[in-house]
Amino acid sequence: MDACEALGVGIIAYGALGHGLLSGKHSRSVGSVDGGRTLPEHHQNPKAVEAASKVGAIAQARGQTPAQLALSWCLRKQVVCSAPIGVRTLDQLKENLAVLERLELSPDDIKAISAVAADGQIYRRPRW
Repeated sequence: MDACEALGVGIIAYGALGHGLLSGKHSRSVGSVDGGRTLPEHHQNPKAVEAASKVGAIAQARGQTPAQLALSWCLRKQVVCSAPIGVRTLDQLKENLAVLERLELSPDDIKAISAVAADGQIYRRPRW
């Protein structure tokens, strides 16, 4: 990110929602999604699910969903020019767009999210 910023190159935050892990549709208590698909292999790691739970707690304290917090986190960086979202319903679109009303993060929020994100458990590359 630092090199892109120094060169004036924008970054598209692909996978800002952890490829579904931060969308709220996966949790410890949820074994499948949409009644059939199971938790993606790259998120079947207990540490990844625990990290998502921690992000969820931070988001709840802010009055946001985990998806909204993740988007706030990405979009706060000046080098990030876009954070694509995948929605299937109008409600999902409204929820994700509502993040624009509350992009600011306090230093405590940033510290808490940084601690969760430090070990890279939320963004784990899928094996295509």
